[in-house]
Amino acid sequence: MAFVDADDEVVEEALLVACEISICREECTQNQLVFFVKRGQAYAKIGYRIKPDIAFYYLESTPCKLHETRGNNVLRQKSLFTLLTDAPINFYFEDWSKLAGRTLMDFNTGFDLMPDGAIQAIGWSGLQVNVNREFYTADDITANTLAGDTRLSIHDYIEQMVLPDYDVVYYDHASLEVADILAFRPDSIKFFHCKKQSGEEPRCSVDDIYEVCGQAVKSAVWTNKKVLLNRLVYRNKGDTGNRVKKGSLDKLKEILMSINNPNLTVDIVIVQPGLKTTNHSGTQVEAYQRIRKLFSGAHAYLQTIGSCTLSVLAS
Repeated sequence: MAFVDADDEVVEEALLVACEISICREECTQNQLVFFVKRGQAYAKIGYRIKPDIAFYYLESTPCKLHETRGNNVLRQKSLFTLLTDAPINFYFEDWSKLAGRTLMDFNTGFDLMPDGAIQAIGWSGLQVNVNREFYTADDITANTLAGDTRLSIHDYIEQMVLPDYDVVYYDHASLEVADILAFRPDSIKFFHCKKQSGEEPRCSVDDIYEVCGQAVKSAVWTNKKVLLNRLVYRNKGDTGNRVKKGSLDKLKEILMSINNPNLTVDIVIVQPGLKTTNHSGTQVEAYQRIRKLFSGAHAYLQTIGSCTLSVLAS
């Protein structure tokens, strides 16, 4: 997929699955949904309506339009909307109801709010974790050394947490990742999706939760054991073999192939230090209940489509 600007220049290329897709709630109305498709600094701003007919269209303020690519060629006669005609987007709402064309489908599995135990409060500062950094770049490591800052990044902490208890630990953070960190043993498989804290203190921001919750739900597509194994083998080749932090790909294959069911039961873990779980006041009370409902719907959805579970490490 190519992002083409107003001068008809390609400013970015990416697989659609590698792009960030998010709703622009400020511009949504009863008659249209507005969403962004973004990769790096390039983005397209798209509207969707169902009356008087179903249609996708670019908003006037969009800086880019999207076109298919084939090899090194940009198929300018084939826009994103050509694809959406054959494979339309389904829009999910906070209660997990779904808009498919003109049809609004209720999520018909009744679900209770997640028990408090599924959302675990972690004392990050006592663990010497820098909650404002998901991972450290080479420049960060140099700066930390000069400053004498020995705190772990969130990824470093999760990796150290699972290393003693799992046979294979795989670091997959990058574009098109399955999850940031994956941990395997015969009786347990975990996918960790991490999100740094924005700001100095934890809070109850629904907006902070949407992205990482979406990543968690999307990772369920990788719970077929052969698909997952092939994906991780391929990803490791493309990164000079340094994604496996413990164990080996042979050990990973042994674990996955020992499981009789072709579809894996995975505990998908959201790591969000920026989520405040206690001592709520004012608008935080309602916001936290909305967040619990969002997590609960995601958990019910994951169980419905793949027998997966969802848990959260917060503050």
